Amino acid sequence: MHRLITHSISGREDTFRDGIRARDGKCVISGMVNRGAQFNIWSGFQAAHIFPLESESYWVDQGYGRWIRDVTPGVAKINSRQNGFLLQATVHIDFDNYLVSVNPDVSIPIDLKLALLANL
Repeated sequence: MHRLITHSISGREDTFRDGIRARDGKCVISGMVNRGAQFNIWSGFQAAHIFPLESESYWVDQGYGRWIRDVTPGVAKINSRQNGFLLQATVHIDFDNYLVSVNPDVSIPIDLKLALLANL
């Protein structure tokens, strides 16, 4: 499934973004802490959807929303904090391009492709 970089102009993702920022506070893959968070400065950090928004119809068809327990009234389950994490902007790009991946069965991120590229 190809990932498309999308940006909401409707404001419907504000709850998602704000929830991810409050929960994570740092890039969950690199560990880089956002020192500007206390001043509400998030430059270089982005809330990323694990399951891409542009594939929401597939999400619905497969019933993936049944796994979401973190429900906010009026917010689609695909925009739950359970379907996201905070990433540095460059890591987000690599994630969208499948250069970084996460194994959902373990509690630490896996970025095997970047490790392999670094050894070339």
